[in-house]
Amino acid sequence: MAEPPLSYRHRRPRAETTDRAPAIVMLHGRGADETDLLPLAEALPETAHLFSLRGPHTFEDGYAWYHLAVGQGGLRERQPDGESFGTALRALEETVTALVDSFSVAPDRVGLLGFSQGGTIALGATSRLAGRLSWVAGLHAYLPAATGVDALASLPVFLSTGDQDLIVPPRRGARSRERLAEAGAAVTYATYPTGHTVGAAERTALLTWLEDHL
Repeated sequence: MAEPPLSYRHRRPRAETTDRAPAIVMLHGRGADETDLLPLAEALPETAHLFSLRGPHTFEDGYAWYHLAVGQGGLRERQPDGESFGTALRALEETVTALVDSFSVAPDRVGLLGFSQGGTIALGATSRLAGRLSWVAGLHAYLPAATGVDALASLPVFLSTGDQDLIVPPRRGARSRERLAEAGAAVTYATYPTGHTVGAAERTALLTWLEDHL
């Protein structure tokens, strides 16, 4: 196996099968690492490969998927910096391709599950990973303004926001839902009574949704 550009943690499917299994690719938020979403991973279906990736850029004591562009209406409205975002998209594409080839993953049954920056990079990666993705979930995330939407047509998308979220305000999620729906994506969207974190009701809704799309 050629070493992929992004570090990762891997959990194999629990059940033995002769068929290629689907994969869930988990993408952490800014300042975290590939271990951050492992508590959520414990509740995810055991019928899929699980890969938790580390972002390519350092940020404080952890890692990030991209830097924020300056001068765009304040911190809560900033878009990803183009150069760092592009670096992450290329690394994510190369890593997913390597993992699919190396671990007998069903090549067209990959799902991206990201929180905050991880959710935003997941939504932004749909064009690069078209043909591989079977769904995308962005928790407290948004669809970047520069992202093309053609690859989102008919793609199942889970998008959630928190009504008290001061990092990714719910209006960003609402605008993203509108763009996704206009592109033809099958969007499941809800706002939960939380801040910038995944609450119990949101987690339950996500797990139920995943059971229908794995």
